[in-house]
Amino acid sequence: MIKMYKIKNCSINLLCLLLTLINSVNIFALEASMDGKKFKGELTDKATSKTDSDQFIIEDGTFVSKECLQYGFDKSPYTASGNGSEINFEATAVSREKGKRLWKGKTHRESIEGTVTWIMDGQDQVEYSFTGTLSK
Repeated sequence: MIKMYKIKNCSINLLCLLLTLINSVNIFALEASMDGKKFKGELTDKATSKTDSDQFIIEDGTFVSKECLQYGFDKSPYTASGNGSEINFEATAVSREKGKRLWKGKTHRESIEGTVTWIMDGQDQVEYSFTGTLSK
């Protein structure tokens, strides 16, 4: 009975390890399928409807909005989930002087869309939306 318990316990541990490895490979594959893409688009303030042209760049495991660089929001690591044709991602860009921006979006084969929440001490949160198409 003890040998059977040890074998069963070992099998469960191996199964858990295998599932963890598969999940890690899937996340890496999703991020790799997004890497190296540039999207030309717009960033829109939801409250005022003010729109700025922007370029969203995903490379080397980071996400950046070119428009936000001028405010000190540099490239930031992102996480990804989903399937090959639609990938959801999240990134948090931090600026020493302008707080942080929480990016949540999804890429399709040739497009990107999502929302941004700008959080800064002493001000109300500002909500944005963004859209873009793959640059050729």
